[in-house]
Amino acid sequence: MKPKFLIALLAVLATIALLFAACGDDDDDGDGGDDNGGDEPAAQVGDLDIMAPFSRGTLERGAVFFTVVNNGTEDDALIAAAADIAGSAEIHETVMNDGQAMMQPVEKIDVPAGGEVTLEPGGLHVMLVDLPEPLEVGQTFPVELTFENAGTV
Repeated sequence: MKPKFLIALLAVLATIALLFAACGDDDDDGDGGDDNGGDEPAAQVGDLDIMAPFSRGTLERGAVFFTVVNNGTEDDALIAAAADIAGSAEIHETVMNDGQAMMQPVEKIDVPAGGEVTLEPGGLHVMLVDLPEPLEVGQTFPVELTFENAGTV
């Protein structure tokens, strides 16, 4: 490889590493998100509480993470997401394939009655596709979540 190509490649890799570091966990509670009152939900719909939302971004994609607590007696499921900040929002999971982490869409994320599900890095998440610009540390934006039974929040 030519030295100029290697320098350019290293610069790109360093930029990507800085973006990951910048979108990391800067708060004291370790959840990666804004403190929204500790145990207070960031949003509620029906019997569901959306807790501790946060996001991470790269050059063209981002991911949104949170916990859904189902305080009800009926199972529910996250079936769709939308965000004006991105071209599209998709429900994904991270899977390992030959030692490589890959993201793939899922039809829904089940939220059991009386239980909870956590969307987190390396697992389930809402993928933001076609970001016009990278997400910034401290940036806030709305994300619409649609649940099978509880509705949209």
